[in-house]
Amino acid sequence: GRTASCTQTITVRNTTPYNGPSSWPVSPKEVTGCMNVDTDPAKTGSPVIGSGSCSQVAYTYEDQIFPFVDGVCFKILRKWKAIDWCQRLPNGAGGYYNPTVEHTQIIKVNNVIAPTMMTNPTKDTTFCTLDSCTSGPVVLTAMGADECTPNDELVWEYLIDLDNNGTYDITKVGAGNKIDASGRYKLGKHKIKFVFEDKCGNKTAKEIIFTIINCKA
Repeated sequence: GRTASCTQTITVRNTTPYNGPSSWPVSPKEVTGCMNVDTDPAKTGSPVIGSGSCSQVAYTYEDQIFPFVDGVCFKILRKWKAIDWCQRLPNGAGGYYNPTVEHTQIIKVNNVIAPTMMTNPTKDTTFCTLDSCTSGPVVLTAMGADECTPNDELVWEYLIDLDNNGTYDITKVGAGNKIDASGRYKLGKHKIKFVFEDKCGNKTAKEIIFTIINCKA
């Protein structure tokens, strides 16, 4: 018997190619809170993909962070990028590429809650010395904590006004959550000021009068 054959060409075209998310996160977005918690996309928004049956879309983002800009603690430029892995376009060099769509979201972060502080002593205190008629040992420490700034990134300062006459004679600064100004100071009435500052410029300060006297009979 005789046989006959033919070739059928079937061309499938996507008449509605993917051209980007149906919506981007709100911008500018202003939040009050912590950088490591309150700027998560779960709170600040993510793109609504809006892909069709012929699309396989994924998205990612990259942050640029600027401190103390526009009157806020941090300003974030969050660059979103969406890509359709199913859509391939010629790149003009004999190959293909997956098209991407980009969008920059502006996020402004503010924090107005100052660090907390615990001091030792907790109030004005008198220290006794038995070994000297000119100076005596004292314990002067403070611990700081902040809801947003890690302990090792707190900035501290202490200032000591010897004789409590309105002039700070000793000033020291450092980083961390512990201040230790303990040591020997001359007999008399003095004042110390403890200060902790977080990464958003919020400060907590406390002043304590400490008196050193000779208690030896």
